[in-house]
Amino acid sequence: MDALVIANRVAASLAPPDTISGLHDLERLAPRIGLAEIRLDLMPAFDIEKLVAGSPVPLILTCRPARERGGYTGSERDRLAVLRTAYESGCAYIDVEADSLDSVAGWHGSATQIIASQHWFDHMPADLRDTYLELRDRCTVVKLVEPRVRPRTCFRCSSFCVTPLRRSSAWPWAAQERAPASCPRLSAIAC
Repeated sequence: MDALVIANRVAASLAPPDTISGLHDLERLAPRIGLAEIRLDLMPAFDIEKLVAGSPVPLILTCRPARERGGYTGSERDRLAVLRTAYESGCAYIDVEADSLDSVAGWHGSATQIIASQHWFDHMPADLRDTYLELRDRCTVVKLVEPRVRPRTCFRCSSFCVTPLRRSSAWPWAAQERAPASCPRLSAIAC
């Protein structure tokens, strides 16, 4: 399955307090972005169907668990139910932790695509390519994340992400900014 083709490759990551605020933020940002991640795990309240139906840009819906330093503290079963609702809503992507891929592997009947996220909180391993190769055929996009990626790691990632190791993709690789504006650093690579 080919990745979603988006002319503007700028993405915003949002954690609004509720659905209405999120839709207002998306309307305001829509002229400048091509995609938005909504962090459901950081929202006190949300209506997934309303978010997807009302969004002016394609959405990535994420519900990151506390074990991955996300905000979701409920049961894994309930978290997967949130992601299932997101999947069935027809959003562009759901972002799923690599260790949860088997739980979503059997989901069918939606155009929603899967992003597999692998997080490391101290450093990326030397066998980064092997991690990528293990994940790439189980999802549409592989996202490899370290809180403090150094430029050297970025080049190491891009060396295999932009080569034809997997089916064609409109998003061969992307960088995400997660650090505060006062100390910008690259922190994620999506392949």
